[in-house]
This record gives sequence, C-alpha cells and structure tokens, in this order.
Amino acid sequence: MPVLFISEVKYLGGPSLDFIEVAVTTGTDVSNIQVVIYNANGTIRSTNPLGSIVSTLDGKDVYVIDTATSATFTGLGKSNAVALVDNGTVNSFISFDDRPPVTATTGPADGMTSTQIGQAGGGRSLETDDDGASYFTQSNPNSGTIPCFTPGTYIATPIGKRLVEDLAAGDLIITRDNGLQAIRWVGCKKISGARLFANPHIHPVQIDKDALGPERPSHDMMVSPQHRIVIDDDAASKIYGSPEILVPAIALLANEKIAKANVKSTTYIHLLFDHHEIIFANGIETESFHPDKMIMNGLDRSVQDEIYAIYPELRSGTMASGYGPTALPALSVTEGRHLANIIWGHRDAKFDMVS
Repeated sequence: MPVLFISEVKYLGGPSLDFIEVAVTTGTDVSNIQVVIYNANGTIRSTNPLGSIVSTLDGKDVYVIDTATSATFTGLGKSNAVALVDNGTVNSFISFDDRPPVTATTGPADGMTSTQIGQAGGGRSLETDDDGASYFTQSNPNSGTIPCFTPGTYIATPIGKRLVEDLAAGDLIITRDNGLQAIRWVGCKKISGARLFANPHIHPVQIDKDALGPERPSHDMMVSPQHRIVIDDDAASKIYGSPEILVPAIALLANEKIAKANVKSTTYIHLLFDHHEIIFANGIETESFHPDKMIMNGLDRSVQDEIYAIYPELRSGTMASGYGPTALPALSVTEGRHLANIIWGHRDAKFDMVS
C-alpha cells in the first residue's frame, strides 16, 4: 500500500495565502485522491483534486493545493476540517487550532469526527515529519525545493568578492549580522537538462542587475527557486510585522526583472555555516543554506551523511529546532507572491493583514 498523508497545512492567512500539502509514495496514481474541506457545521466547503506534482522528496511525491493550483480551493479557516480521501475512503480527517472537532454530515467523511492536530497561529503552519502520526508548528511554512546558488555568483569575503564555485569549507565570509563566519560545508549538485525538463519546479530563477534597486544585484544572477532573498519594504512591515523578510526567489516574479532562467542545465551550490546567516551575493542580501527537515529529505543520502557528520544533533528531533531558526522571518511561496504583487504588481492593492 502506498504511503499517503497530509504533510502540512497553512491556515489563517486568507485564501491567497493558505495551502494544504499532501505527500504520497513516488509514482502513485493520484487521480482518485481528493482533499475535501469541511465547514464547522459538517457541510462541505470545497472538494479539491491533487493536481500536479510540486516536488519529489525522500521517495514521496508532494502536491500542494492552494488558489494557484486548484480552481476549487477557497482557503482554509481555523474552524474547518480536512479529509484526505482515496477512491472514496477517508485516509485521514484532521482539524486544528483550538476549535472543537468537526463532525461531518455529508460527503465521504459523513458521520466521522475530525482529529485535532494542534495550533499554528498566524504566519505559521502545522507540519509532520513522521508521515502524519503527529504534527508540529512550523514557523517557516514552505512547500518547495532546496535553496542554493548557481556558479557565477560573487560572494562577499574579507579579501573581496569571490565566485561561489571557488569557495571551500573553512573560508571566511562576510555575514550581515555576525561578522566573519567560516563556511562549515559546501555542497554541489549538477542538474542536467533532462532533469530540469522533467522537474520544472527546480528550474533556476534569474534576478537581473538592478532588479531590487541600483546595483542590487550588481550583476545578473541565478538561484534555485526556493533560495530566499531579503526584501526590505514598508509592505512587509504592514502585512507581516517585520521591515525585512526572507522571500523565495520564485515568489518574486511580479518584478519584471526577475524570471525563470532560460538555461538547459545548471549546478546548485549550498553554503552551510554554524547558524543560518544573511550573506551578500552580487551585492544583495540573501540566505545561507538552512537544513530543516523538508530540505534535508530532498538531498541525496550521501549528502545528508556529510551534513550529519558535521552536525550529528540534527539526526534527532525536528531539523529546524536542531539547527536553529532562520536569520529573519521567512515567507512561504504563496505569502511571498502576495507581497511581491503588492510591491511590484499592484501598488494600490489593499493590505491583507495576517491575524
């Protein structure tokens, strides 16, 4: 039997920011799998097919249901419940926050009462790292892929700018908040054209010169789609309560100088420090590698072993708490798109406050 579970739920953000993530054994036919959202009174709010694969991690295909991927998804309220249904049979029926469980009065879960999985709060999600047996609060909701640089990117060091592909463990890097810090590990992964074609969600994002302001960046650069960039804008403060925020590059396409890169193949490079750092790449502030649970599962086993050899404590507990928090508040792709549309797409748009 294939493994099938709800791997993450994000609510409280409004329809454009909420999402439900589902994981299933790689290669499983999901045409008969649905996610049914129930109202507090037990009636159905929406019925959603899984759609297309977003990523493949740790032997599981990952699907994300949000307003961008589903024509039927209308958001997820804290009084709702979610049923994961496989060919008419309810696989799981969950609810969240501090509201009473939901008893379904119709549909595939008719007569069933939901299981409470926890409380996330605004800007957070509930995520599992044990195939749905339990859930924990994720402070950085993220349903995407591995963040990293590509060759040709210049990193600020005490001896001047150096190409990221020339850096090695032990080299000192200028960090924004903690002075000079030594690289603990450098990872390198070549991505073939065939793999990019088969997995468009890992296609790099190009950030053109001056996209974020004069000399920001100083040269065109490419990063992986989930590599997070520091955005400093009044809108970030008004919506998310922080004047500076980390946003995945793929979420910034509302900026006319940021787009999916036109490349046939690429190489992704990770820089890992003792703590998550903000470093300078081609003159813009961006993140170092942050080995949380989802990202670690996306790495080859040999690469995981390399990182565990440096940080053995990451093998136990949740990865994020084992390694430490992100250097700044971080947005999911959906939240980042919302912010980017306000900054570059629709400057007269009203701010949707996150409660």
